[in-house]
Amino acid sequence: MKPKILLHQFDPVIYPFKIWIVITNEFQNILDDYFLDYTTGENISFSKDVKDKTDAVTFAVRKKDTKEYGCVIMFRSRQMITMSLAAHESSHAAKDLFNHIGAEVEPHEPFEYLLGWIVDCCEQVKKNKFK
Repeated sequence: MKPKILLHQFDPVIYPFKIWIVITNEFQNILDDYFLDYTTGENISFSKDVKDKTDAVTFAVRKKDTKEYGCVIMFRSRQMITMSLAAHESSHAAKDLFNHIGAEVEPHEPFEYLLGWIVDCCEQVKKNKFK
């Protein structure tokens, strides 16, 4: 029997995208079961050597069942959700969102606000305490 996977979903409301944060060692299985590549609409895969060597990954995706756009951030464990790694992965997600809506990172404040919000989502998952 497959272990239960929790896709923690966050909605920034003011932007047309979602953030899904998952704690799992099964990066490829999560992608296969729940998400499609945002641009191509096809299944996502990445090389085994990358999967085995990384503590976290972020992908721009569409959710298979709802077709909602967003980013999935996957961490191997709660302990891997350090401020440094959460900021790194959140930066990928914030850039993907800005690319999606055609916004520039300049002026800074909208981007920094979004980045802080995504890092906070990671922190909520790490602590298992949600606002």
